[in-house]
This record gives sequence, C-alpha cells and structure tokens, in this order.
Amino acid sequence: MAQALGPFLDRAKVRITMRIGGDWGGKGEQEGYLAGLRDGGFEQAGGRREWAERVELVDGDEEVVSSTRVRQALKGREAADEKVVHKFITPAVREWVLEEKLYQDD
Repeated sequence: MAQALGPFLDRAKVRITMRIGGDWGGKGEQEGYLAGLRDGGFEQAGGRREWAERVELVDGDEEVVSSTRVRQALKGREAADEKVVHKFITPAVREWVLEEKLYQDD
C-alpha cells in the first residue's frame, strides 16, 4: 500500500465525496474508515497514519455521482442520457469526451 499510495499522498491532498448507502455504507462507516487509518489500523497493510491528514471527506448531494452511470449515458445517447452527461461532466471535459468518442466502443 505504501509503495503504491505513498508517492501520491506525500504530495497531494484528496477530497472525497462520500457515497451514502449501498456498498459504501453510511456516513459513520466511511468516517470510521478514515479514523481507522488515522489510528494506525492500516499500518500492517502499509497504510500510514499521516495520510489521514491529507484526506478530506465531504457530504455528497442526495444523488450519487457515478462514473459508471456517466459512461453508460455516453454509450446510450438517448435524451435522458444527455441529461446525465450534461449534469455530471463539465462543458470542456464533455466536449473532449464527445470529440474523442470515448466509451462508444466499450
């Protein structure tokens, strides 16, 4: 874990939008995961306590932003799919993704 994440977390900070429910668990469970990192619970796997200080958890909107959902919308190109694409992808990124025809052949 340290070899993979160490170089990144030594330089960067991470802002994580919490997903509530489903496979992600509740807010308390997700905050507990970060607290476990802070308390040394992941040291055996190579996690470092100080990484927790580089992570910010924020509450998400009620609707989950899902990269899978966006990819599926890009493939579908129906009216409802267009709404998803416009809602979750910024204009510049959307333009690039559409020009490059990403996810069309998946």
